[in-house]
Amino acid sequence: MRGKKGQFTIAGLFALFIMLIVTIQLFPTIYDLCNQGAQMAQDKGDILTAYLIRLIPPSIVISELMAIYYYAKPLIFRGE
Repeated sequence: MRGKKGQFTIAGLFALFIMLIVTIQLFPTIYDLCNQGAQMAQDKGDILTAYLIRLIPPSIVISELMAIYYYAKPLIFRGE
């Protein structure tokens, strides 16, 4: 397993940079929309829907972190 380095390339760094810029720009809007939707659902008595809507912003962040981690792993550990 010597010499097996991560596969993070210049193209990957560029894609990461673009993804982070887009996320930073859109995240406040997404967060506000999710909070409004969750508040409307909670006002109607639908607690489960409000909970699920509030999970959308953290799931976006977690999925981006997982994508970065998966892309940076060496191919031998991915099983390819």
